[in-house]
Amino acid sequence: MANKWFETVAVAQRRAERHLPKSVYGALIAGAEAGLTIDDNVNAFREIGFAPHVAGLPATREMATTVMGQDISLPVIISPTGVQAVHPDGEVAVARAAAARGTAMGLSSFASKPIEQVIAANPKLFFQMYWVGTRDDMAARMERGRLLLSGDRLFHFVLGEHALRAALAEPDVMAEQLRHLLEVSRLPRLRLGILPTRIRHYMTFCGFWIFDNRVVQLETYSAAITITQPREIAMYAKVFEHYSSRALYGQQARDLIGQVLADLAANCTSSNSEKHS
Repeated sequence: MANKWFETVAVAQRRAERHLPKSVYGALIAGAEAGLTIDDNVNAFREIGFAPHVAGLPATREMATTVMGQDISLPVIISPTGVQAVHPDGEVAVARAAAARGTAMGLSSFASKPIEQVIAANPKLFFQMYWVGTRDDMAARMERGRLLLSGDRLFHFVLGEHALRAALAEPDVMAEQLRHLLEVSRLPRLRLGILPTRIRHYMTFCGFWIFDNRVVQLETYSAAITITQPREIAMYAKVFEHYSSRALYGQQARDLIGQVLADLAANCTSSNSEKHS
């Protein structure tokens, strides 16, 4: 491909016809109903042109603007689009591309990827809601988006490396979970720590969650327990501080998750080779 960018809809259409499955390309090119919307979009693209000026040019040019409270680097945003699951990363890949150009993306409630994964790739997000399910179902979806995009809560998690390596499901399922951790680790309101196995730390026999230093919830082999006594909450907070002070964060944590993902892939390759030998 001589040029990865394209300047006309015709070029984009020819490339799509070569690379997309026939059924997907047919659905996109056909539009809906009488095709008025797709015709309007194509005609609007044709109206874009250049007006060169020889004299009087400003020293600098600025294309940045604001759309519904979102600061974007250029006056173009990505609208909610279907059939993005033709690529394994789906909307997450589109979100990364939009973030790389400093602009926002629209996400459909019929998207193939969860909103949490898409927001992790690009916090500049507009969520398109369809009336699906009950009013309570819709309110729950909106609350998920509100907490992740504009909520005032912070989420802090610490996981042990051994938990990442535990074979609790098939390798492809575990790999997807690890990739999900890589995405959410970039959420602005989430702090994810990974406790390496090489570092000495207290042994814990069950996971626990602290909510606003008011409630602790934990699960044992036989029961779920809720703790509200301040003295006991303080004890769990001390244990959490011990773990978090020894955990890896940011790129170091992502590097460790990436290593676990690579090891998982290598083990799968080795197992497949043994089966065919």
